[in-house]
Amino acid sequence: MKLVGFILITLILLLTTTGCSMKGHEFKPNFNSINDLKDNNLKAMSIQNGNIKNEKDETIGLRAVNMTSPYGGSFSKYLEKSLEEQLKQASIYDKQSNIKISAILLKNDVSISSFSIGEADLTANFIVMNKDRKIYEEEHTIHHEWESSFLGQIAIENALENYPIAMQKLIDSFLLDKDLIEVVK
Repeated sequence: MKLVGFILITLILLLTTTGCSMKGHEFKPNFNSINDLKDNNLKAMSIQNGNIKNEKDETIGLRAVNMTSPYGGSFSKYLEKSLEEQLKQASIYDKQSNIKISAILLKNDVSISSFSIGEADLTANFIVMNKDRKIYEEEHTIHHEWESSFLGQIAIENALENYPIAMQKLIDSFLLDKDLIEVVK
């Protein structure tokens, strides 16, 4: 019994002092939103590469673990790839389109410090260009909460599972914005 306790304490100390890294989960499109996008008959759009990175672009601290993006280690790339996937699923993505979206991830905060609630606060500035003319620019912010846990492993896994949902909410707030829909019809 003493050996099990010693191993458990050693494992906890190792996890809290080494700062492990874990890759976040890949984005999953929001299929309810895809139907809404299809109903709006939007023109095809493309993604402008080379998004500007912020200070929390490479890792997000989740207690003793750092979450990294599954897309090249960059959360700006996570936003770009997620947006592209959502457009593809709605059949409104065309790499050759003159309507180009660029996004700057301004805030990328995830907190599991509470023992009962996990939170994500994401903000991005979205710019849409049609050829050389800016037709849309708006900052979108979302707040997402989920059930967390006192136990670190459960809290971390819940955060990993909920980050893609928070990203869905951010992308939905942009793509379903009535001002965007009006200029892209």
